[in-house]
Amino acid sequence: MHARRSSKRDSTRGRLDGFSMVEVVISIFVVSVLITASLNTVGASVKGTKQISSAAQGALLAQELMSEILTLPYVDPDAPSLTIGKELGESSTKREDFDDIDDYDGWSKASLENRDGTARPGMTGWSRTVSVVYVSAADLVTPTVVDTGIKRITVRVTFLTKFVAELCALRSGPAALQVLKKVYPKATPVLVPDPEVI
Repeated sequence: MHARRSSKRDSTRGRLDGFSMVEVVISIFVVSVLITASLNTVGASVKGTKQISSAAQGALLAQELMSEILTLPYVDPDAPSLTIGKELGESSTKREDFDDIDDYDGWSKASLENRDGTARPGMTGWSRTVSVVYVSAADLVTPTVVDTGIKRITVRVTFLTKFVAELCALRSGPAALQVLKKVYPKATPVLVPDPEVI
C-alpha cells in the first residue's frame, strides 16, 4: 500500500513540473505576434521620420533656390524683354549666367549643385525645377501672357522622383504699381521692389 501511494504522488508531480506541448506552442505564437507588431511599429516610425526629414530638407532646398532667384532684377538689366525666359546668348544650364528672374523659367536640374555649378556632396536623388509666369494683378493667381508687372515664381523639389516640396513667391516690377492702382484704386499696395530700382 505504501508503494502505491508513492507512485500516485510521483505521477501527480510529473504532470505539474513542466509545460505541456500545447502551452509551449501557444506561448511561441503569442511571442511571435508581439515581435511582429513591434517590428511593424518600429518600421512605420522609421518611415515616418524619413518622410518628415525629406519634407524639411525639401522645404529648405526650395527656400534656398527661391532666395537666390529673388535677389535678381525683375527684368534683364542689359536687354529688357517682355517675354519670359532667357535672352539671346544666355546659357540654358548655368545658373551663374542668369541675370534676371525669368531666366530661371523652365530650369530643371536632376542633381543639386551650387549657383557656380559645383556639385553638392550627399544630395543624390534630389532635383529642383522652376517656373516663372506673369500673373493677373486682379487675383495674383491667373497666368497671363502680357507683363502685368507681377511674376509668380514656383520652385518644385522632388526626391527620387517623388514630390517633396513646392514654394511660390510673387515679385513685382516697375509697372506693377501702376497696374495695381488701376485694379485697386483705394488700396495702398505693399510690394517687394526690384533691387535695381532702389
